[in-house]
Amino acid sequence: MCATPIVLTNCTGRKRADGAAISLSTVAAAASLAEVARKWFDATESAASKHRADELYAGRSFKEATHVSRVLAARLRVVSAGFGIVSTDDRLPNYDLTVANGHNSLAPVLTTFNADPSDWWTALTRQFGAGRTLRSTLGRTSDSLVLLALPGSYLQLITKELEALTPQQLARLRIFTSSRGRAVLPPSVRRTAMPYDERLETSVLPGTQTDFPQRALRHFVEELSGHDLEMDVAAELVSQAMHRLVKRTLPSRIRMNDDEIAELLRNNWDRFRGTSSGLLRYLRDEASIACEQRRFQGIWRQVKNQLRDGCSQ
Repeated sequence: MCATPIVLTNCTGRKRADGAAISLSTVAAAASLAEVARKWFDATESAASKHRADELYAGRSFKEATHVSRVLAARLRVVSAGFGIVSTDDRLPNYDLTVANGHNSLAPVLTTFNADPSDWWTALTRQFGAGRTLRSTLGRTSDSLVLLALPGSYLQLITKELEALTPQQLARLRIFTSSRGRAVLPPSVRRTAMPYDERLETSVLPGTQTDFPQRALRHFVEELSGHDLEMDVAAELVSQAMHRLVKRTLPSRIRMNDDEIAELLRNNWDRFRGTSSGLLRYLRDEASIACEQRRFQGIWRQVKNQLRDGCSQ
């Protein structure tokens, strides 16, 4: 495939923006999911300050996707729970919304209206326009390789669009996600998912669950040159690469509730100068506490705000 490739990654909770973020709490009082989407659209359109998408999103997952797009001279697009599929030069307001579990998740709204993530995606893209859909992204070119690196929660957003792809479009698609992510894919789409699994953690690109898809994509491009191969050949090469690796034995870690973890962070705040990376490594490696990264970020942010407010009094 000689056309310019397209890299698709997910939006991130970490953003480089000042000021209050637009959140669902300001628009969730509505009679239908479509009305929530309309109110959300109005709130984002009226936001005073906007940033280029490539300047707004932060975190390793976005960094890895950006790196791969530069290696391939590819176009980078972002699957956003708040805006549909956006280009890196699109200007977006600071916002706080995720389809994953955690702070400002879509889950409570979806439960209220007995809806699923793909229903939200339909309502959202009706507001922002057909240009923000997967169909539009693939339709802008007939032969570009599309490298889609998304966790399962974001794949659920675009499930209906994936189901609607033609055989010709599926032949251009390569999906990078976890084993759990592959399980949410429609049966007709699963063969496009490269068979990466937790053995990737013992490769040259270890990391966290939140950036697994993007690290798999980077391994595919840099270690295997899989983007130059036909789908079945590339999938077999990935299987062989995983077979050569040994599954990592996860350390046994203690489970604590949020309040107990927050207390540990406060007690060790000065020791690590309040850095999230230092405190997360302390929890996992020294204190042997189990805490998923997204959950940790929420607790760390809460402690940071509490300490700041305490110092200002």
